[in-house]
Amino acid sequence: MRVLFTTVDWTGHLYPMVPLGWALQAAGHQVRVLCSSGVARAVEQAGLVPLPLLENTGVVQARMNNFVRAREGLSRAGGLPPVHPLTGQPMASLDEFDLDGFLRGAAALNSRWLERRRRLLGELATGWQPDLVVHDLASLDGRIVADRAGVPAVAHLWGLVADAETDDRMDYRPERIDADFAGFELRGTGAEVRHLIDPTPDTLAPPTGAARLATRFVPYNGTGRLPEWLRRSPLPPTGRRRVCVVWGTSVTKVYGPGSFLVPRLVEALRGLPDVEALLAVTAEDAARLGELPENVRLLEQTPLHLLLPSCHAVIHNGAAGSAMTALAAGVPQLAVAVSDEQYGNGARIAAAGAGLVLDGPGSTPQDLHEAVRRLVDSPELADTADRIGRENAARPAPVTLVPRLEKLAAGTP
Repeated sequence: MRVLFTTVDWTGHLYPMVPLGWALQAAGHQVRVLCSSGVARAVEQAGLVPLPLLENTGVVQARMNNFVRAREGLSRAGGLPPVHPLTGQPMASLDEFDLDGFLRGAAALNSRWLERRRRLLGELATGWQPDLVVHDLASLDGRIVADRAGVPAVAHLWGLVADAETDDRMDYRPERIDADFAGFELRGTGAEVRHLIDPTPDTLAPPTGAARLATRFVPYNGTGRLPEWLRRSPLPPTGRRRVCVVWGTSVTKVYGPGSFLVPRLVEALRGLPDVEALLAVTAEDAARLGELPENVRLLEQTPLHLLLPSCHAVIHNGAAGSAMTALAAGVPQLAVAVSDEQYGNGARIAAAGAGLVLDGPGSTPQDLHEAVRRLVDSPELADTADRIGRENAARPAPVTLVPRLEKLAAGTP
């Protein structure tokens, strides 16, 4: 069986699908991943085969969507200056970018790109001829290929967002966010989401109108090694509770330097002598922090799933990969959110009793200090997070989906 995976321009959408790719390959099936060149390296590092045929548009598209929403008064990133959609630089006013003029100038270029994209995806459908397409829920390209090839399309969730959201701020289907959707006239297997692979624990299952294929969330946060000192000393010092602080780079790329809230987190941790914080950020971000408190230890960026077994709690920006990894690990979490999706993820986890959420740009170091104090002191948060972690572990492993997908591709019940 030939299985085509498709992902949008973010590794956080790719990584949750990787364990299923491994399972299909181990069962002897051919797996290819349609992606942009910017994601291809991450696909290779995961042991899968990339088809880097798409252009890198994710960051600019996200900035453009945010700009449009800000112009309509719908921006959630309160307190942050607007970011220029093309350069990523903060702007004093939305008037610094002529959106209408840009769209007029880009119309011909977009028309040519749309035609090239239509041809490329059609050639993939008839050339490689996949038997099944597994696509990120936000990926239009997977649905196009399935439609052209006349094969089943199965959506795969990357987190706590599904296809039947009632809040449009959490609706990431291409019908809503991809301006090219109507240009492809999907009428066959890709016309709607009919089957959906859902790795979220039952307590947090998002709404869907599709047939749900439940699976366990198997954390994969990219490649990396466990630091030697952590391997030798997996437990925090006596009398301290270990908290992992992880902050990716995509938020800064989309929302600008003002969205880098790690300095506030470091300041909040300064007055917590019974907390040992592991700070997992890139070397470039680490250079922006200055001298760290005695209780904050800087790590080279390390996959989160390797760190959490030794941690009492985790603090992150609400990104789905961090949130889902924490749920699987059974540790309480604090989401310091910037985007709508991040805040939505944190709010759903908080409503389930497994964590807390704060509006990132509007939070002071004192707000963060109090939230961290509650995060590490609350037995209720710890107990609920542990229960949800065990709930996830009891779900069927990705390998159990392989026979079901084989039957789906063959058209048998």
